[in-house]
Amino acid sequence: MSGPPICALSPLRDRTRLASWAQPAPWYGALVRARLVAGSLALLGVCAGLQHLACEVVFPTVLDAGSVCTEGGDTASDPENCGACGNACAAGVGCFRSQCGGAEVTQISAGMHACAVVKAGTVFCWGSNLFGETGTDPSTTTVSTPTEVAGLKDVVEVRAGTYSTCVRRQDGSVWCWGQNQAGQLGHAPSAGDQTCGSAPCNPVPQQVPGLVAKAIDVGDLFACALVAGGTISCWGDDTYGELGSVIEAGATSVPTPVLPVSLSGATSVSTGLDPHACAVFQQGRIACWGENGLGALGHNPALDPSCAHNVVACQAAPYTVSGVSGATAVRAGVGVTCALVDGGAVSCWGDDGLGQFGNGATDGGGVQFVPQPAAGGQAFVALDERYDFALALDRTGQVWAWGSSSRGALGNQSIGGSPCDDDAAPCVPTPTRVALTLPEGGTVTQVSAGDEFGLALDSTGVVWSWGANVDGRLGHAPGAADAGDRTNCGAPVMDEICNPTPSRVPFP
Repeated sequence: MSGPPICALSPLRDRTRLASWAQPAPWYGALVRARLVAGSLALLGVCAGLQHLACEVVFPTVLDAGSVCTEGGDTASDPENCGACGNACAAGVGCFRSQCGGAEVTQISAGMHACAVVKAGTVFCWGSNLFGETGTDPSTTTVSTPTEVAGLKDVVEVRAGTYSTCVRRQDGSVWCWGQNQAGQLGHAPSAGDQTCGSAPCNPVPQQVPGLVAKAIDVGDLFACALVAGGTISCWGDDTYGELGSVIEAGATSVPTPVLPVSLSGATSVSTGLDPHACAVFQQGRIACWGENGLGALGHNPALDPSCAHNVVACQAAPYTVSGVSGATAVRAGVGVTCALVDGGAVSCWGDDGLGQFGNGATDGGGVQFVPQPAAGGQAFVALDERYDFALALDRTGQVWAWGSSSRGALGNQSIGGSPCDDDAAPCVPTPTRVALTLPEGGTVTQVSAGDEFGLALDSTGVVWSWGANVDGRLGHAPGAADAGDRTNCGAPVMDEICNPTPSRVPFP
């Protein structure tokens, strides 16, 4: 910012004149000084209310004060005057959006790309940008460093899906951007969208009309929200019944209640990076709906009708999963679902071909239609599984991982493991420690598992990433010389870029 100072006490600049004027009587000089101090404090109060503006307050020498803000400065980013003249941040704490420590991350989400909410209430995204899913013009198909999404404020939650992203603001409003092929942004695909390849897209956050949410999640071509009363609404593609209402109903951009409406009391909802979703209800019950080709809904696919032109089993009506109770969280992956239950135990069902259950099976595990004890019997406080591996957080703040390991998604400094699945891809079917090196006393507070890469948020607001980095989803350019990326990742094709060692993601 340039130009004249916003706040100035220009009549007080002639210090010699003021000093002689105040000399006739000591008591009069004291009164003037007292009134000047009071007036100056009032002016500072005015300046404090002006965000993002530079303030220059110059006091006479008799008041024993100097300038507080430099002319042309920006209090939105100056740690010595963060948001107001003289409001200095603590040592080592930066100023972002007029808030000390405002760039510290408070929430993370990994999908096919990555996003994070910062303390100031704005959002940063990075990774694949084929459809503008990072909030950047899609002419730039890869965003390899965290980039702020314009036009957002007061954000409390972000969810990265396959090629789209949504956020929830403090007022419960939901805003989405990215691919809009099936109306998953909450508006009709023709409503001012661009064209990215063969699909409509929009890199600018758009509000989902009429929706007030308590929680959200974004999957593959669809999204869901937990709303008042513990009910769930979904919108986007419905080819596989993933909206929880009617099979092969096409697509809708209007949030549609998951049926039956009597199925209320939901406490959370999770969408996979495939077309299925699950939710936790009262008493820790779990219900799932959508595509069920590998049993991710918790029952035999032979019991379901076929959809997508009779190709795969699916179920639109939410199906209550038997064999699991007391659930505190559920995570829908690709062909697999896992739940965290009271006491920290883990149960999984669906595809275990890459050790996604973490129960030690090294022969590909196969498909299980009912919940199985998972994670080697260990106890955890948080869990995420959105693709073919899982991340979990224990009570000491340590991160564990299991499942596919060919692209370093387990963060254990290796891309090796036991042969799994039909193509002999490597996996680690038991929980293994993620090799995070945190500052002394630091712990991890959140984990997020995306498409072959993982994220962790530590107690200081720092984000760590590892795994596949073909499109910059680790927060740095693929193959950067100083990042330690490998170029021989992936099985059976060994030409992908990855980094199996967690590294810090750079923020402002």
